[in-house]
Amino acid sequence: MIICGLYNDLQKLEPATSGPKLKEVYFQFSKICRQLEVEGEMPSHNPVLWKIVYDKLSAYTLRQIIPKKPVGGWTVPTLQRALKTVIDQEEEIAAHKGDKPKNTRQEKPQNDSKQHHTVLSAVAVQKKRPEPKWPCSFCQEKGHWLDACLKYPDYQTRANRAQELGYCAKCMRKGHSTKDCTNNLPECFFCKASHQSAFCRKKFDTNKEKRNRRPKQTKRRFKRGKKTVNTIVAKEQEDDFAVEPGTKMVSPAPVTVSSCNLQSELTLFMAAEAHVFNPEDPSKRIKALMTLDTHSHITVISEDFYKRLALTVDKRVQLSVSPFGDGKSIRFNTNKVRFGIQLLNRKEAIINGYTKKTVTVPVPIAVMKQEDIKNLANKGFPVQFRAPDILIGIDNYHAFQVQSGNPLPSGFHLSASKLGPLISGKGTHPGVQMSNVSMASIQVASIVEVDPNEDDQSNPELDKMVTDHFALDLAGIDDDSGKSDDQIHEEFQHALSFSDGQYQVCLPKKEDILKKLPSNYGLALGRLQSLCRVWPHLLSISAGSNDPRTSKKD
Repeated sequence: MIICGLYNDLQKLEPATSGPKLKEVYFQFSKICRQLEVEGEMPSHNPVLWKIVYDKLSAYTLRQIIPKKPVGGWTVPTLQRALKTVIDQEEEIAAHKGDKPKNTRQEKPQNDSKQHHTVLSAVAVQKKRPEPKWPCSFCQEKGHWLDACLKYPDYQTRANRAQELGYCAKCMRKGHSTKDCTNNLPECFFCKASHQSAFCRKKFDTNKEKRNRRPKQTKRRFKRGKKTVNTIVAKEQEDDFAVEPGTKMVSPAPVTVSSCNLQSELTLFMAAEAHVFNPEDPSKRIKALMTLDTHSHITVISEDFYKRLALTVDKRVQLSVSPFGDGKSIRFNTNKVRFGIQLLNRKEAIINGYTKKTVTVPVPIAVMKQEDIKNLANKGFPVQFRAPDILIGIDNYHAFQVQSGNPLPSGFHLSASKLGPLISGKGTHPGVQMSNVSMASIQVASIVEVDPNEDDQSNPELDKMVTDHFALDLAGIDDDSGKSDDQIHEEFQHALSFSDGQYQVCLPKKEDILKKLPSNYGLALGRLQSLCRVWPHLLSISAGSNDPRTSKKD
């Protein structure tokens, strides 16, 4: 939620049409990048950030920074340095002339159709055009234009479909071939050239983008020597995908940000399907879709599942919720219930949650199964837009032992958990066109207060988990002395003494130590005899005695 709000704040910045506004955009841009670093993001490697700011710059500013564009293209640090240089120059000129810095030109706001926005929404949206009155020629369904057909999303599939139906690929009419077409071609909605918008190569030719992109990605990945090949990752998961004890927990990034410039990029939430049951009546069992969100303080279950499982209400409480980005609190009454989740290896987890009519809007997810890991490199994985039935918050997140994710070449991360494999993070997916699609993050707020009548009961299982996590025996150290702190302090005071200007402390006495230590008499006598042979005029050993005696000769 925090990362999602930072992206929203950056998107809401006003266009830099003047000197003061440019300075404000620069400072807000730098501040948001620092905040993203604190949250674990890497803004310097995120092209979405600099593209959002780049679209807010005026033509006057662009003419000043374009000569400073690096050979490898813009990044967040290079764009920040270029903007800082422009601002410093404007302030120096203003100080020399004795007036306030200002921009000599102000650009009119661009049309919505020409701006590249990064938006948060719940459903796919199309560009602002009236809906057609006739069905799509490709899929024969109404409600969208030819260029917005999701069943045939790219240039190649549409060309094959037109050839299959006997349409001309230029004018989309029957009766003649594409080579013999003499009809006047319409203007493309995207590039303004003379051809059908559905066959715009600049917009829909994904093969061309892959050819231009593939050599750089392959060279960069294999030179670093990282395990970023699908086949390698899939093989590792096939060998051992079980959750190891003591695994390092990682938090998912529940932020969904899509850009118009990155057509096939999207962000996936951690999601899994599992059977949910009533602990009091295990026969009542329903398969549910769950998402995991560490920025939610509570676990939420839909009222529909609560009624179908006939869960017993533990107590009726009132929650005060503060949504992100809004200081106002929303109060509502809810039921605290207890339900079970079926885990891997026939294990179960009993957790607490709160009921709510709707958990969240449909979000992008990829539900993976254990057997899907073997075919991950060849078949990939399907992406769905579904509303979850249960949202696992930070209160129960660590009970599922989510491991650190293994990066995939697509940019997503594959993680192991007690719910099975999880696909999450930001990456590219060939089966989803994101040019006109925008999504919403999970709308879950933080609890700031609960019913004052509710007892604050301790959780023995959680206390034991914390104790075991920080115990020394995990590191192989057994420090079970069986003595209290007062006894240890008293023994230390008796063992402490001050002699000849120095403090002396006796080491603790071990009860199981050997009663008689070896004296090493033979070794000591042999070394002393060797010294006597080397220095006979200094040392001698008297005979007839078992104990060595030394005497210094004159």
